[in-house]
Amino acid sequence: MAGRTSKRKRASQQEALNFTVPAPCPAGLPSTRIQLNLAQVRGCPIRADIGEYFMSDGMRCLDCPLGNPAAADRAVEEFLRRMKHEDKEFGFSPVFDPYLVDACCVRGVFPMSMAPLPDVEGFPSLGDFRCFAPKLHVSRSILDLAEFKPQKSAVKKASGYTVTVQTHLDDVMKAVVRHHSDNWLCKPLQAVFRHIHAHPDHFRARFVTLCIWKPVGSGAPGERELVASEIGCCTGRIYTSMTGTCEESGAGSVQLAVLGAVLKLAGFTCWDFGMPMRYKQDLGGKLRGRREWLDLVAEHGAPPTLPLRLPDGAAEMGGRDVFARFSAAAAPPADVDAAARKALKLKKKEEKRQKGAAWREHGGDPPPAS
Repeated sequence: MAGRTSKRKRASQQEALNFTVPAPCPAGLPSTRIQLNLAQVRGCPIRADIGEYFMSDGMRCLDCPLGNPAAADRAVEEFLRRMKHEDKEFGFSPVFDPYLVDACCVRGVFPMSMAPLPDVEGFPSLGDFRCFAPKLHVSRSILDLAEFKPQKSAVKKASGYTVTVQTHLDDVMKAVVRHHSDNWLCKPLQAVFRHIHAHPDHFRARFVTLCIWKPVGSGAPGERELVASEIGCCTGRIYTSMTGTCEESGAGSVQLAVLGAVLKLAGFTCWDFGMPMRYKQDLGGKLRGRREWLDLVAEHGAPPTLPLRLPDGAAEMGGRDVFARFSAAAAPPADVDAAARKALKLKKKEEKRQKGAAWREHGGDPPPAS
């Protein structure tokens, strides 16, 4: 049975983490079959059937003490060891702990949350309980940023939009929940994202935002609205798209194109789109299996983690300006370009000479097809 902790100890735990765990949970019954760490934080017993529910579906429990980075790393390593040979995708933990989320992200495991389905046979209603549900996809869509090229239609639409990064996290999360509900970005997970975002020096992964703004009214400074945005996670040279929203037709394609340009300019090598979808394939994403993905994480996800930032560290930049900087960086140097043109000219001249020689050899008739 999970024991109670003193109010002073609980307060010191949360003060050390500088964030709260607002996970609603049913109370009243002790945990008997599985030790649920949330009881140690909240000082209230947790019903055993919560753990039984998720374990009955074959989900692996990531059980570790709150606020212990080393224990979180061990829990995720054990999760990966087991999942490499299974076709399941989700694990679960009753604790929304920043260190556990960080340990998942740096190993290529996607941080999510999950709620039990209502009225499942054999399990009474579990109320508004959410558990942390890390996901290791069986397959995912990955873009090698060396192959990234922004869509011409998105570049044309970028005029009039302004881009910011690493700002307005709360506004982005509110927009996401408004459009998609809190189906997986629940309040406890929002609290973890906010904490890691605010303390980048304490964690290996970085939660970041990219926002697309449109002027409103007179267009004076500050008079603008958020028309597209995204939350992502950076680990090493890998960027993972987590969730986003679009408030205006066409703004979403601009946001994705701008993000790709910003990532490539910042030095990222791999863009992880997550679960495969058609629009991700259209952007150049290629399907990668679980083992391929984990190999990519080992190669490109090692620290230090690159910061997501606009060129020259600008606080904000016009959409067309981002693409102009991207085009300038992608263009070859003038001397290289001149050398390439000269080589091409010599190649065409040689091909013409060989073609003429072949015609003369056959008395002016076309040479036989090879």
